[in-house]
Amino acid sequence: MKRDRHSKLFNNISLWNKLIVIFIILSLSIFIVGFNLTARLNRSYFENTINLTDTSLNQIKNNTIGKLNDWAKIIPIMINNKSVTQYINQSFQSDYEAYDSYMANIAPFLEIVNAENSVDYIKIYSNNPTIRTSMLTNNQISSLHNEPWYNESSISKYGYNWGLTKLGSFGQTPYYLNIFKEQFKDKSSKELKSVYAAFVNELKLFKLISEEAKVGNIVIILDKDNHILSSTERSMVGKTINDFELSIGYSNKLLAVHSNTIIKVNKKQYLFKFTTIDIDELSIADWKIVYMIPAESILSESKFIWYSSIFLCIICFTVSSLLVMTVSKNITTRVHALITKMRTVKEGNFDTEIDISGNDEIGVLERNFNDMVSRVSLLITEVYESDLKAKNAEIKHQKIQKMMREVEIISLQSQINPHYLFNTLETVRMELVIQKQRELADVIKAFADGFRTYVHDERKIYMLNDEMKLLQNFLLVQNYRHGNRIRFKVDIDESLYNCRIPKLILQPLLENAVFHGAEPKAGNSLVEVRVFRTANDIIATVYDNGVGMDNDEINRLRERIYGSEENENSWSNGGYSALRNVHSRISLMYGLQYGLSFESKKEEYSLFKINLPFSEKQTEGDEVV
Repeated sequence: MKRDRHSKLFNNISLWNKLIVIFIILSLSIFIVGFNLTARLNRSYFENTINLTDTSLNQIKNNTIGKLNDWAKIIPIMINNKSVTQYINQSFQSDYEAYDSYMANIAPFLEIVNAENSVDYIKIYSNNPTIRTSMLTNNQISSLHNEPWYNESSISKYGYNWGLTKLGSFGQTPYYLNIFKEQFKDKSSKELKSVYAAFVNELKLFKLISEEAKVGNIVIILDKDNHILSSTERSMVGKTINDFELSIGYSNKLLAVHSNTIIKVNKKQYLFKFTTIDIDELSIADWKIVYMIPAESILSESKFIWYSSIFLCIICFTVSSLLVMTVSKNITTRVHALITKMRTVKEGNFDTEIDISGNDEIGVLERNFNDMVSRVSLLITEVYESDLKAKNAEIKHQKIQKMMREVEIISLQSQINPHYLFNTLETVRMELVIQKQRELADVIKAFADGFRTYVHDERKIYMLNDEMKLLQNFLLVQNYRHGNRIRFKVDIDESLYNCRIPKLILQPLLENAVFHGAEPKAGNSLVEVRVFRTANDIIATVYDNGVGMDNDEINRLRERIYGSEENENSWSNGGYSALRNVHSRISLMYGLQYGLSFESKKEEYSLFKINLPFSEKQTEGDEVV
């Protein structure tokens, strides 16, 4: 059932709108799929870029670790070399003897070590007073405190110590990466025996990252205290990461940014990455390499992907729109032409024919339409003459029936027109007035007015308001007769007072409710009259809560009201003849769908209902058939 409702709703949409809706749905589906594919392609490109930058960053990290290992290796070589140890511990008799020992044992060794490890300077500090200080290789431990790179409070006594310093006091003195290690007499002693230090020009560290500077990338190598050991930003070497943040106008903490994040630096966007260097053997912990790649190329490629996708979608949408509109216009134009011809035939013009526009399904409809119109035209010609004769005969029959109904209506109304002596009633009323019995005089007047309507008012149809006056006279008589034992309630829609209804159709129902329903009941009773309107009908009901009827009584009453005319004489004197009169008059005037109906339940209630067609515009004296 639900599926049928949906099909009916879809079938009520015009063909053009159906095609447009289908096209829109398909287009949206294509756009959604295209959007998802483009998003995935863009995401894949970004992930590939991240992977490539990860590879570059790892390469820089591995190269840096390799060089740091090479430079630090010289320290244990010197410590473990017997010639060096002997030279430091030997007591020389003269400077010449010390110098001769240095040139014979130390100088060749240092040349080999420097060549293999690319170390620029080596300094040895000892407590041997017989070795003269040379300010280069040979130095006294007492002079350590004059070295800018030696900070006793932050020294790792048994590990490597790293830092960045300048050697000399000349203007553009380069920075050197220094590595040193202290040696004590024994593990439990705090007496410093010697210090071995190596110095590497910072440019050798920069060489590892110099290629990145050529493509606009920024690389910064930091120690654990965030001092810049080397950088593609040359002015920042020897400074801190905070100095770099100030120089680029970055207000946040750079190292607090998550890796693979796009940040804005000096109005340029960069892909920010960083990694850490931890080498336990070299006492290196929490060193960092900051890697910043200009995001312009990444974002431009991403934009290119999106713009290309949008451009292709627009092209596809435009082409498909033109194609769909062309096909839709072809179909709808032919269908509308066929509909126009159908309307022409509907208006009675069978001399029409449609041009066959093709061999598809619409073409088949056009051929079948032409065949159908031709056959219908032939059938109409054949049937018209015989049908004309039948219609003439029917018209004559209807005129006869109309005349018979008029006679029957007059006959039925005459059954409820009793004749009374109005002069006698008026004499009685006046006598009661003289005797000051005003209430009884009013009852006699109401009784006389009611019968005067029966006798002298020859109208067949009058206003509902006239019927209400008759009901009020009847109720006045009944109130006097029964007092408070029977309570009457009248509910009439005032907007219906000017509506035309057949004469004397409510009073018989009210009389029936009183005499056959409420009056036989012991105790108090209610009789209610209602008149209201539905969409096209006027409904009048008379209800009483009197004795009611059982099934046998209901069946007998139905036979009396709706039975055939042949049985009329058998029950005309048995009561309820007025009800049959009301039903017969309404059915003859308005048709069999109108008339009197009723329901009842023994010892509970009876309800009689009349339904009439709503005819407010009818004027008095009009005749209704």
